[in-house]
Amino acid sequence: GEMMKGKDDPRLIPRDGWQTRQRGTLQDEYDIYRGIVTGAGDTPKSFDEWLSS
Repeated sequence: GEMMKGKDDPRLIPRDGWQTRQRGTLQDEYDIYRGIVTGAGDTPKSFDEWLSS
């Protein structure tokens, strides 16, 4: 596409929903963590425990 001259990339501007996207990212990371731990035969922490660790 065309270069946007003199305009900020709208993807970089926080919008009202940015916290939801952040939680989505954390959920993705937690899912990865949970998969690794479960695959190793361990019991994963809860999401809240993982967040505070």
